[in-house]
Amino acid sequence: MKIIKVYLKNFKRFTELTIDTIPSDTKLVMLVGPNGCGKSSVFDAFERLVSPRKTGDIGEQADYHRKDPLQPIDIKIIDENNGEYSINNVSDPTLFYIRSPYRYSSEIRVTQINPLPEIRQDDDRPKRTIDLDQRLLRNYQRLIVDPISRLYKGELDDLKGKEIREKYLNEINNALEEILGDIIISDIGDPLDQKRGQLYFSKGIIKQFSFKNLGSGEKEIVDLIIDLIIKKQVFNNTIFCIDEPDLHINTAIQSKLLKKLLKITPDNSQLWISTHSLGFIEEVSKLNDAVIIDFSEKDFDRPQVVRPIKKTKENLRKIYKVALENLVDFVIPSTVIFCEGENPEGDEKLYKLIFKDDPDFKEIEFISSKSGLQTKVAVLSVLEPINRGLSPKRALALVDRDYRTDALIEEERSDYIKILEMYSLENYLLHPDNIKSFQEINIENYKQFLIAKINEKLAKLKEKVKSGTEHIKNENRKSKVKSEVESNNELLKLDSIDKENFENIFKYIPIKELLGEIIQWYNQNYRESREQYSKEKFLNESARVFGNNKEGNLYKVIKNIILSK
Repeated sequence: MKIIKVYLKNFKRFTELTIDTIPSDTKLVMLVGPNGCGKSSVFDAFERLVSPRKTGDIGEQADYHRKDPLQPIDIKIIDENNGEYSINNVSDPTLFYIRSPYRYSSEIRVTQINPLPEIRQDDDRPKRTIDLDQRLLRNYQRLIVDPISRLYKGELDDLKGKEIREKYLNEINNALEEILGDIIISDIGDPLDQKRGQLYFSKGIIKQFSFKNLGSGEKEIVDLIIDLIIKKQVFNNTIFCIDEPDLHINTAIQSKLLKKLLKITPDNSQLWISTHSLGFIEEVSKLNDAVIIDFSEKDFDRPQVVRPIKKTKENLRKIYKVALENLVDFVIPSTVIFCEGENPEGDEKLYKLIFKDDPDFKEIEFISSKSGLQTKVAVLSVLEPINRGLSPKRALALVDRDYRTDALIEEERSDYIKILEMYSLENYLLHPDNIKSFQEINIENYKQFLIAKINEKLAKLKEKVKSGTEHIKNENRKSKVKSEVESNNELLKLDSIDKENFENIFKYIPIKELLGEIIQWYNQNYRESREQYSKEKFLNESARVFGNNKEGNLYKVIKNIILSK
């Protein structure tokens, strides 16, 4: 069974929640979001559906299950075949299998062998996600009782004692070894011996290491692996749900555990987890048959439709912030690039759009820091912690060319200051070589329009270039720079531009000054019968087009400027 849609009404945290458009081939669904957002409530809804078909049903508890105690709850699940399940039509007790987050067992102690209920009744389950989950004890008993029962039924007659032990322990030990390295079950113990009614492990050079001496994270992994391997024999067309499987497990092991849980889960089943784990998030971001449902920043007092998020760098960073809060800006990226722009909706957003699908920028984060001067100051402010080995490992300032001549660019460049070859980022985005990728545009008409507008506004554009030196505080430095600009900035030498010199001069032009008129021209000529582009939408579309042309010369130039050492 695979779930493609969930509908909950008046259930716990939710007034009306729809989880929609989960692909039918999804094997892993990961629920993320801050504490108290409702992740566990989804699992409680699954339990409420199937519990009447299992032993020990506690029934509906108005003060626990209902958001409004005076209104009924409604739960509907749609599977990959468009089958619908509700409280009144679930007949199979193995449809859902749920682990609560409270799974800790300090030790196992069994001193006698007793008959066990059939697995499908799941009688030792927690009835709510707030309840203690103590299945490990029963699972240990099954490791003892099941082979004895099958032996007396004649099902194991062809196997020797060692083969029987290996049959029951090999899959468990292979999984433990993949996750924990040197920890495997070495001895299943003996419940008829008052001192040996527990599991024993091989750990390093020790061959009889008792379960009670394992670390809490190791116990957690042993519990989850044994439980899933035993229960999949019966629960094999099932939605398996694990609430916070990372509870006591360090980040280095989390991704290994998730991969193994997913591998053990039968192919005709689906695994749902709720988590804050960075290791799990990172692993899920790589999987094609896994989706992320983000409950962050949702007002569940109102009806909400939640769909799987796109696993983009930006969306993953938002999820990371749940676990790391404000530290994420300096923990996650290996390189921080401070760029110009009054707010994150400016250059920061455009650079992110351009490079979002480039693997070379996976560990790079762009952050807005207003002016070029403040951009440089921002970099200097993090150089000390970087030199002390703290994250990020590298910080850069990425500033516009502005008024600079080639000589000034060469003078100001350093290991941490990168300068664009064109006047600003907008020059790259509005360059004819990028705009020509807009499907319907006539590029020659665009060039003619640009040349005419530049000539019309030439005096104003020249003043914009000259005024760029006014921010320089040191008077001697200002005088030197102004002299260099007025003598050698190519735009200031011209009385007009034409097709012949357009390409060489374009990089010196403050093209952003013409942005409004460029968009107006584009809207009039190409979007007359469609929604008109605003400045923001036009630049965003230009950035998207720019980022899609990774083999283009403009893309390679700006990428080389940023990544050059």
